[in-house]
Amino acid sequence: MTIEVGLRPLEGAYATAEGREAMRMDDAEITELRRRFRANRRTQGIRQADIDWFRDPFDVWHRWLVNGLVEVAPEALMKLCVGMNETLAMRDAIILAPMTGVSKDDLFELVTNPHSESSSALVCNTLTRGFEDPSLSPNPQRCQRSIDALAHMITLAPEDYGAQPLAALAYLLWWVGRDDQSLACSLRALYVDDSCTMATILLGVVQRDIHPAWIHATKRE
Repeated sequence: MTIEVGLRPLEGAYATAEGREAMRMDDAEITELRRRFRANRRTQGIRQADIDWFRDPFDVWHRWLVNGLVEVAPEALMKLCVGMNETLAMRDAIILAPMTGVSKDDLFELVTNPHSESSSALVCNTLTRGFEDPSLSPNPQRCQRSIDALAHMITLAPEDYGAQPLAALAYLLWWVGRDDQSLACSLRALYVDDSCTMATILLGVVQRDIHPAWIHATKRE
């Protein structure tokens, strides 16, 4: 089985410098967005603030993954970008969103209760199955849409906010078998933040030529 999924040239408004510049969020704007998120967490409590922050932009993200009709707007991308940099549960939800068998409710539970037994099991079991279960292969359309949206997010965000989106992108590129692209994103994430654990892990995985189980099964066919 061949899956033609990966980073590709930007299209539409993202394809021109003028279009990207018109949508890009500057340092002051994203710093204010982060301040609002942190203030919400102090006043509302972490659980309520996180789900309120995540719900609407993720609704847009999930609709894009499922039907591909309307791309994720820059405003939603930036809210998710801020959230991913503040709490890794949001980053993990973005990574797991295109995976087979993971529901939208599962992802909201992960963001709301990241340390619960069910959330820990969701992350561990889903990622472990990728290494062990050859029947678990990528959904090409959903993975490509995830990759496209993350590429848009990284394009629009100030560099200092790019580490976690780059790490998420590196994981999905590894998952679909794009090792060179995954390696490049991991290295870029570590350039932005050398403490980004996921990027470090993916760098090692690619360098040791470790692949998802579905790729090993394909090579044996």
